[in-house]
Amino acid sequence: MKRTVLFASVTIVVGLACAPLRADEKKPEPKYEGKPLAYWVERLQKSEKDQEQKGAARAIAAFGPDAKPAVPALVEMLDDRSKWFRELVGETLCDLGPAAQEAVPALVRTLKDNTARSPDVVLKILGQVAGPEAKEAVRGLTKALRNEDPEDRLNAALGLWKIEKNGRLVVPVLTALLREYDFVASRAAEALGEIGPDARAAIPALRLAALAGRGMYLPSAAEKAIEKIDPEEAKKLKTEK
Repeated sequence: MKRTVLFASVTIVVGLACAPLRADEKKPEPKYEGKPLAYWVERLQKSEKDQEQKGAARAIAAFGPDAKPAVPALVEMLDDRSKWFRELVGETLCDLGPAAQEAVPALVRTLKDNTARSPDVVLKILGQVAGPEAKEAVRGLTKALRNEDPEDRLNAALGLWKIEKNGRLVVPVLTALLREYDFVASRAAEALGEIGPDARAAIPALRLAALAGRGMYLPSAAEKAIEKIDPEEAKKLKTEK
Protein backbone atom coordinates (compact mmCIF):
# COMPACT_ATOMS: atom_id res chain seq x y z
CA MET A 1 0.00 0.00 0.00
CA LYS A 2 2.82 2.39 0.87
CA ARG A 3 4.43 1.71 -2.52
CA THR A 4 1.19 2.69 -4.27
CA VAL A 5 1.02 5.99 -2.40
CA LEU A 6 4.70 6.73 -3.11
CA PHE A 7 4.27 6.01 -6.82
CA ALA A 8 1.23 8.26 -7.00
CA SER A 9 3.15 11.08 -5.30
CA VAL A 10 6.07 10.78 -7.74
CA THR A 11 3.65 10.80 -10.67
CA ILE A 12 2.04 14.02 -9.45
CA VAL A 13 5.41 15.74 -8.96
CA VAL A 14 6.62 14.74 -12.44
CA GLY A 15 3.34 15.85 -13.95
CA LEU A 16 3.64 19.27 -12.34
CA ALA A 17 7.23 19.61 -13.52
CA CYS A 18 6.24 18.85 -17.10
CA ALA A 19 3.07 20.94 -17.12
CA PRO A 20 3.12 24.06 -19.33
CA LEU A 21 3.22 27.49 -17.78
CA ARG A 22 -0.15 28.93 -16.79
CA ALA A 23 -1.39 31.98 -18.67
CA ASP A 24 -0.54 34.19 -15.70
CA GLU A 25 3.03 32.84 -15.48
CA LYS A 26 5.47 34.83 -17.59
CA LYS A 27 8.69 33.54 -19.07
CA PRO A 28 11.80 35.22 -17.69
CA GLU A 29 12.71 38.33 -19.67
CA PRO A 30 15.70 37.56 -21.91
CA LYS A 31 18.83 39.51 -21.11
CA TYR A 32 22.29 40.10 -22.54
CA GLU A 33 25.08 40.77 -20.06
CA GLY A 34 22.38 41.13 -17.43
CA LYS A 35 20.52 43.87 -19.33
CA PRO A 36 17.13 43.57 -21.12
CA LEU A 37 16.53 44.33 -24.78
CA ALA A 38 15.07 47.79 -24.07
CA TYR A 39 18.32 48.81 -22.38
CA TRP A 40 20.38 47.98 -25.46
CA VAL A 41 17.93 49.67 -27.84
CA GLU A 42 18.11 52.86 -25.79
CA ARG A 43 21.89 52.58 -25.65
CA LEU A 44 22.04 52.26 -29.43
CA GLN A 45 19.85 55.35 -29.79
CA LYS A 46 21.52 57.57 -27.22
CA SER A 47 25.20 56.60 -27.02
CA GLU A 48 27.49 59.22 -28.50
CA LYS A 49 30.52 57.03 -29.11
CA ASP A 50 30.81 54.75 -32.13
CA GLN A 51 32.19 51.85 -30.11
CA GLU A 52 29.31 52.00 -27.65
CA GLN A 53 26.83 52.00 -30.52
CA LYS A 54 28.57 49.01 -32.09
CA GLY A 55 28.44 47.17 -28.77
CA ALA A 56 24.72 47.89 -28.41
CA ALA A 57 24.08 46.69 -31.97
CA ARG A 58 25.93 43.43 -31.26
CA ALA A 59 23.91 42.98 -28.09
CA ILE A 60 20.60 43.44 -29.92
CA ALA A 61 21.64 40.94 -32.58
CA ALA A 62 22.58 38.47 -29.82
CA PHE A 63 18.93 38.34 -28.71
CA GLY A 64 18.08 36.61 -31.99
CA PRO A 65 14.32 35.99 -32.37
CA ASP A 66 13.77 37.58 -28.95
CA ALA A 67 14.80 40.92 -30.48
CA LYS A 68 11.59 41.10 -32.54
CA PRO A 69 10.06 43.82 -30.28
CA ALA A 70 12.99 46.08 -31.17
CA VAL A 71 12.31 45.98 -34.91
CA PRO A 72 9.97 49.03 -35.12
CA ALA A 73 12.50 51.17 -33.23
CA LEU A 74 15.31 49.97 -35.48
CA VAL A 75 13.29 50.86 -38.58
CA GLU A 76 12.79 54.37 -37.21
CA MET A 77 16.55 54.67 -36.68
CA LEU A 78 17.06 54.18 -40.42
CA ASP A 79 15.89 57.77 -40.79
CA ASP A 80 18.87 59.05 -38.81
CA ARG A 81 20.98 61.65 -40.61
CA SER A 82 24.21 59.73 -40.06
CA LYS A 83 25.02 57.40 -42.96
CA TRP A 84 27.34 55.39 -40.73
CA PHE A 85 24.63 54.95 -38.11
CA ARG A 86 22.04 53.90 -40.72
CA GLU A 87 24.45 51.26 -42.02
CA LEU A 88 25.02 49.98 -38.48
CA VAL A 89 21.28 49.70 -37.85
CA GLY A 90 20.83 48.03 -41.24
CA GLU A 91 23.46 45.42 -40.37
CA THR A 92 21.66 44.77 -37.09
CA LEU A 93 18.35 44.15 -38.86
CA CYS A 94 20.13 41.86 -41.34
CA ASP A 95 21.63 39.91 -38.43
CA LEU A 96 18.13 39.34 -37.02
CA GLY A 97 17.07 37.62 -40.26
CA PRO A 98 13.49 36.26 -40.18
CA ALA A 99 12.89 37.92 -36.80
CA ALA A 100 12.96 41.27 -38.64
CA GLN A 101 10.38 40.37 -41.28
CA GLU A 102 7.77 42.71 -39.82
CA ALA A 103 10.01 45.55 -41.01
CA VAL A 104 9.34 44.67 -44.65
CA PRO A 105 6.12 46.71 -45.23
CA ALA A 106 7.62 49.89 -43.79
CA LEU A 107 10.85 49.44 -45.75
CA VAL A 108 8.93 48.84 -48.98
CA ARG A 109 6.97 52.05 -48.42
CA THR A 110 10.17 54.06 -48.07
CA LEU A 111 11.37 52.75 -51.43
CA LYS A 112 8.02 53.34 -53.10
CA ASP A 113 7.68 56.88 -51.71
CA ASN A 114 11.37 57.72 -52.24
CA THR A 115 11.71 58.59 -48.56
CA ALA A 116 14.49 56.14 -47.66
CA ARG A 117 17.61 58.05 -46.64
CA SER A 118 19.71 55.04 -47.69
CA PRO A 119 17.91 53.00 -50.37
CA ASP A 120 20.99 50.78 -50.62
CA VAL A 121 20.70 49.89 -46.92
CA VAL A 122 16.98 49.16 -47.31
CA LEU A 123 17.66 46.87 -50.28
CA LYS A 124 20.32 45.04 -48.29
CA ILE A 125 17.90 44.46 -45.41
CA LEU A 126 15.18 43.23 -47.75
CA GLY A 127 17.68 40.90 -49.40
CA GLN A 128 18.46 39.34 -46.01
CA VAL A 129 15.13 39.26 -44.15
CA ALA A 130 12.41 38.98 -46.79
CA GLY A 131 10.58 35.66 -46.96
CA PRO A 132 7.89 34.04 -49.13
CA GLU A 133 5.14 36.11 -47.50
CA ALA A 134 6.80 39.45 -48.36
CA LYS A 135 4.96 39.83 -51.67
CA GLU A 136 4.71 43.60 -51.22
CA ALA A 137 8.48 43.84 -51.74
CA VAL A 138 8.49 42.23 -55.19
CA ARG A 139 7.84 45.37 -57.24
CA GLY A 140 10.52 47.45 -55.53
CA LEU A 141 13.08 44.66 -55.69
CA THR A 142 12.33 43.96 -59.36
CA LYS A 143 12.86 47.64 -60.15
CA ALA A 144 16.16 47.59 -58.24
CA LEU A 145 17.48 44.84 -60.54
CA ARG A 146 18.18 47.68 -62.98
CA ASN A 147 20.03 49.90 -60.50
CA GLU A 148 23.51 51.05 -61.44
CA ASP A 149 25.03 49.94 -58.13
CA PRO A 150 25.95 46.23 -58.40
CA GLU A 151 25.35 45.70 -54.67
CA ASP A 152 21.79 46.97 -55.12
CA ARG A 153 21.26 44.46 -57.93
CA LEU A 154 22.76 41.70 -55.80
CA ASN A 155 20.54 42.43 -52.81
CA ALA A 156 17.45 42.77 -54.98
CA ALA A 157 18.14 39.39 -56.56
CA LEU A 158 18.71 37.78 -53.17
CA GLY A 159 15.41 39.13 -51.86
CA LEU A 160 13.44 38.12 -54.95
CA TRP A 161 14.79 34.58 -54.79
CA LYS A 162 13.71 34.26 -51.16
CA ILE A 163 10.23 35.56 -51.97
CA GLU A 164 9.42 33.99 -55.33
CA LYS A 165 12.03 31.28 -55.99
CA ASN A 166 12.04 32.42 -59.62
CA GLY A 167 15.36 31.26 -61.05
CA ARG A 168 14.60 32.53 -64.54
CA LEU A 169 14.42 36.06 -63.16
CA VAL A 170 17.38 36.17 -60.78
CA VAL A 171 19.91 33.71 -62.26
CA PRO A 172 20.77 35.97 -65.26
CA VAL A 173 21.26 38.91 -62.88
CA LEU A 174 23.50 36.94 -60.53
CA THR A 175 25.44 35.49 -63.47
CA ALA A 176 26.18 38.97 -64.82
CA LEU A 177 27.37 40.01 -61.35
CA LEU A 178 30.17 37.43 -61.56
CA ARG A 179 32.01 40.03 -63.64
CA GLU A 180 31.89 42.64 -60.86
CA TYR A 181 34.44 43.27 -58.10
CA ASP A 182 35.37 40.43 -55.78
CA PHE A 183 32.89 40.97 -52.92
CA VAL A 184 29.86 41.22 -55.19
CA ALA A 185 31.06 38.50 -57.58
CA SER A 186 31.82 35.99 -54.82
CA ARG A 187 28.50 36.69 -53.09
CA ALA A 188 26.69 36.23 -56.41
CA ALA A 189 28.45 32.88 -56.83
CA GLU A 190 27.38 31.83 -53.33
CA ALA A 191 23.80 32.81 -54.14
CA LEU A 192 23.85 30.76 -57.34
CA GLY A 193 25.04 27.79 -55.30
CA GLU A 194 22.20 28.31 -52.84
CA ILE A 195 19.73 28.28 -55.72
CA GLY A 196 21.09 24.88 -56.74
CA PRO A 197 20.07 23.01 -59.92
CA ASP A 198 17.79 25.86 -61.01
CA ALA A 199 20.99 27.87 -61.60
CA ARG A 200 22.39 25.40 -64.14
CA ALA A 201 22.48 28.09 -66.85
CA ALA A 202 25.17 29.89 -64.84
CA ILE A 203 27.65 26.98 -64.93
CA PRO A 204 29.71 28.23 -67.94
CA ALA A 205 30.24 31.61 -66.26
CA LEU A 206 30.98 29.94 -62.93
CA ARG A 207 33.53 27.63 -64.59
CA LEU A 208 35.28 30.64 -66.10
CA ALA A 209 35.29 32.38 -62.72
CA ALA A 210 36.68 29.29 -61.00
CA LEU A 211 39.47 28.83 -63.54
CA ALA A 212 40.41 32.46 -64.19
CA GLY A 213 41.63 33.06 -60.65
CA ARG A 214 40.32 36.64 -60.56
CA GLY A 215 39.87 38.00 -57.05
CA MET A 216 40.62 36.55 -53.64
CA TYR A 217 37.31 34.81 -52.97
CA LEU A 218 35.59 34.35 -56.34
CA PRO A 219 37.40 31.23 -57.65
CA SER A 220 36.64 29.23 -54.50
CA ALA A 221 33.05 30.52 -54.28
CA ALA A 222 32.44 29.65 -57.93
CA GLU A 223 33.82 26.13 -57.51
CA LYS A 224 31.65 25.50 -54.45
CA ALA A 225 28.61 26.83 -56.31
CA ILE A 226 29.15 24.38 -59.16
CA GLU A 227 29.36 21.53 -56.65
CA LYS A 228 25.91 22.45 -55.35
CA ILE A 229 24.39 22.99 -58.78
CA ASP A 230 25.82 19.96 -60.60
CA PRO A 231 28.27 17.59 -58.84
CA GLU A 232 29.24 15.98 -62.17
CA GLU A 233 30.28 19.34 -63.61
CA ALA A 234 32.30 19.92 -60.45
CA LYS A 235 34.22 16.68 -61.06
CA LYS A 236 35.02 17.77 -64.63
CA LEU A 237 36.21 21.13 -63.35
CA LYS A 238 38.68 19.50 -60.96
CA THR A 239 40.31 17.61 -63.86
CA GLU A 240 40.86 20.91 -65.69
CA LYS A 241 42.52 22.72 -62.79
